[in-house]
Amino acid sequence: MEDLSRPAPALTRDLDATKPYVDKALSAYLTSKVSQAKDIDPAYGELWQSIQTLVLSGGKRLRPFILLSIFSAYTSDNTDDILPAALSAELIHQAMLIHDDIIDRDDTRYGTKNISGSYLDHYAHLVTDPSERRHYATSSALLAGDLLISDAFQLLQEITAAKDTIDRLQEQLNAAIFGVVAGEFLDTEAAFKKLAGAHPQTIALYKTASYSFIMPLTMGAILSGAPQQDQELLRQFGELLGIAYQMRDDILGSYGDSTVTGKSSEGDIREGKRTFLTDEFLRRASDEQKKQFHQAYGVTHASTDAIEVCRQVLKASGAVDAVEAEILSYADQAAAIIAQLTISDRDKASLRHLTDICLRRDK
Repeated sequence: MEDLSRPAPALTRDLDATKPYVDKALSAYLTSKVSQAKDIDPAYGELWQSIQTLVLSGGKRLRPFILLSIFSAYTSDNTDDILPAALSAELIHQAMLIHDDIIDRDDTRYGTKNISGSYLDHYAHLVTDPSERRHYATSSALLAGDLLISDAFQLLQEITAAKDTIDRLQEQLNAAIFGVVAGEFLDTEAAFKKLAGAHPQTIALYKTASYSFIMPLTMGAILSGAPQQDQELLRQFGELLGIAYQMRDDILGSYGDSTVTGKSSEGDIREGKRTFLTDEFLRRASDEQKKQFHQAYGVTHASTDAIEVCRQVLKASGAVDAVEAEILSYADQAAAIIAQLTISDRDKASLRHLTDICLRRDK
């Protein structure tokens, strides 16, 4: 790991300021992997180069930020010493995004071509059959995601800590992967099971909360030696934040500005996806509203006008307001947990700010 100067304490309380610190370490790490891969074969080096390009092309580094923030809230120890854990959390995130794009058949991420997208171009002059070219490009992406999962575990071995601490971190990483795959699987099935699929809260807990919030919060707490009671409180905080984060995602999925979110605001409706919004709607809507709703819900080729009617009846039923109220309720519960933590008022304020970032976002 490159020896980096420790950021000022304020950096671990500021998402935007922490990102360059994490990105510098990520870049150094991935450059090293590219070099190692080239020693095996130039083609393998190209795969790692595509991974490096993708990882550094975007992302807020939310998970490393959370881990570093919690660590710094409980100890004044140097963050460089646990930086590999922060990178591990980011690599798991990137691996999940790569695999998620395969499932969603997407070829872009962060406004640029992802692994499969870049390899579709890369293989254009080598594989003439489109379906075969797609197969090999997808295979490259699958392998890239697998590599990052493997490296996430390896990075934990670079931390100078007692063996039982490393073991606990690996347990958290394994639990997060187990959970996010469960959530991803259930969410994938929801595409054809629709309203008969798993409850949105179950999917949110495992697909979103497990690795995006619970994992970095818990790992940061373990590394800092936070009291066991606080570790449990942070786990509860992560569950609340993750579920409410997905609620906000569901609202943005139908009402967000696509130029800001980077994704269509019609997809969830066309797909017939079961969300917090649809569950609330079906509990509240009149028969006439349900009739209008189902003219577009789950209809792949529904017109834009039909989608707009669907949005209107969702709001008219009170479903949107109900989910917004539920998000505020989760925010209040999260604030109550933060108040119980044995950290400084300044660090408590940082966690409240994190809650705002996650739950009041527009993308």
